[in-house]
Amino acid sequence: MSQKNLPDRGDAPSSHAPSSDLLGKFQSPWHAELFALTLSLHKAGQFSWPEWTQYLGKALREENVPEFEFANKDTNKDANKDASDDAGDDGYYHAWLTALCTLLCDKQITSNHEIAKMKHRWAEAYSRTPHGQPVSLD
Repeated sequence: MSQKNLPDRGDAPSSHAPSSDLLGKFQSPWHAELFALTLSLHKAGQFSWPEWTQYLGKALREENVPEFEFANKDTNKDANKDASDDAGDDGYYHAWLTALCTLLCDKQITSNHEIAKMKHRWAEAYSRTPHGQPVSLD
């Protein structure tokens, strides 16, 4: 095999991080955006992938995401069924968002106050954006 066909090792993803081309389709655009943001922060050196997986696993257990009931041996399947009905298909990504916010706050990259301010800014922008138009911050 010639050297020109080999990938540049500087561009190789972390051995722990998933390759984006291995991912399936996301159910909502914000799921893909959340994944991309997390992967970008990891690649920028803000946290290690094993560190990330600890936070995500904890959030999945705490939010009782039904798809991951094996993570908690004391989980009641009937209780998880009710939780899945309320969360819809977003439960996993809500846990993902919780994990990312917690990790960023714990590492003092941002604060809960800054996250709340940004959430409010996006909600305001969304409410004043005509249907079908892209939402953007001023």
